[in-house]
Amino acid sequence: MSFLNISFRSKAAAHAVDADDSAPDIYGAAMEIAGSAYRGFKDKGNEVRSSLWDHIQQVEGRIVRRFAGRVPAKELFIYRAATVLHELPELKQQAPDGRRARVYTPQAWKAALREHHMPEDFIDTVDALAVREGEAYLEYIRRLANDPVALIVKLHGDLPENMSRTRGKLPHKETTRQFQDKKAFLYPMAALYLEARAHGEIGDISVAEYIMGSRYVPRALKNREVLQAYSGPDTVIPDSRLAMPGMSTARNAALMLRAMLPKQDLRFVP
Repeated sequence: MSFLNISFRSKAAAHAVDADDSAPDIYGAAMEIAGSAYRGFKDKGNEVRSSLWDHIQQVEGRIVRRFAGRVPAKELFIYRAATVLHELPELKQQAPDGRRARVYTPQAWKAALREHHMPEDFIDTVDALAVREGEAYLEYIRRLANDPVALIVKLHGDLPENMSRTRGKLPHKETTRQFQDKKAFLYPMAALYLEARAHGEIGDISVAEYIMGSRYVPRALKNREVLQAYSGPDTVIPDSRLAMPGMSTARNAALMLRAMLPKQDLRFVP
């Protein structure tokens, strides 16, 4: 199986600011913005609480290993720039009332990108990569899938890193139900859904519709409670169709992902 079908690859290339000569400048500007914005922030998903830059570098490294030599260099710069900035809209800090609040409003971070002469379609890609305030996770994944560059960064960079053994072993007090659901259900669901979207196997349908309706999704992931909890309020959860036989545990669900991701990228821990 090719890493992307031809039609989707052409859309991604066209969306990547037409892969013109501005791509290296966009990457340079992204590094400048991120270098300032990320200073002092920790990686919220790493057991050793390393810097946020460590996570960014790991995700960017996955994108480079996946696409270097397989896409034009200018296009790869766009993928890398989107990767560098994908955490920017979601940065949080402690507010005076004790809550964790986002550092930048959407208007503020978009204005910063425009000040650095970022094209609007690139700004849209960064927006697609970020969960909006109050947005259900699986609705976010569906929205993200409509942006070809964001889909590539999420599917081949951020999700494999989030599922790796190097992330996700947080102190007990931070191991919330949502965090557990992401590792066991949401990340695998998102990976399968985005892979199907990238290869043109499905259109703009809900993640729940795909998960429950596809016979190729492991039975362990056809969890109505999880799908309902992390889908939008108007999402209808359909009845499940026949799942792959023998896929009865979250750990076995990793076998399905191994067909999609390079071996070194998949370190699924249910």
